[in-house]
This record gives sequence, structure tokens and C-alpha cells, in this order.
Amino acid sequence: MEEYWTSVSKWTDEFRFEHGVTPLSHYTYIFGASILYLITIYAVRYLTPKPMRFKFLQALHNLVLTVGSAVMLLGTLTEVYLRLLVRLSSGFILITFSCFFA
Repeated sequence: MEEYWTSVSKWTDEFRFEHGVTPLSHYTYIFGASILYLITIYAVRYLTPKPMRFKFLQALHNLVLTVGSAVMLLGTLTEVYLRLLVRLSSGFILITFSCFFA
């Protein structure tokens, strides 16, 4: 398990966000995706003569959102764990909490 945390820590420590360089970091991607989403929604509404239920697509969409949320949760918990590990090893948290219990 320690090897996993070490590899994740190395990747997160080396990551640098650079506007316009990091993939999907420019505003044009956000606006383009928003416009494409609206075009898709209104095109589907216009092209379907009567209301249709897309149960499979809704389920697939919800699955994608759930997996994405789980990945973000895992990343957040990993970062919290690593930061707590660093602070505990430096004694910062122990010093901080000792003032409450003294």
C-alpha cells in the first residue's frame, strides 16, 4: 500500500497547472462544451416528435457521473491523507491540537 501512496504522491507533486498549456485549461473548451451541450439538447428535442424516454442513456449518464464523482472523492481523500501524513510527521497537528487539550 505504501508503494501506491508513493506513486500517487510523486504524480501529484510533479503536476503543474498552466493556463493554456494543461489539456482542457483554456476557456474556449468550457464555452465550446456548453454550446455543444445546448445544441444537442435542443436538437434532440426538435427531432423527436413525441416525448421519448431514454432509460438506457439516462442510466449510462448517471453511471458516468457516479464514476467521475468516485474518482474525485478518491483523489480528494488521497490528498487529505497525504497532507495529514506530512503534518503529523512534522508535529504541526500535534502542536495545534495540544493547545485545545492543555
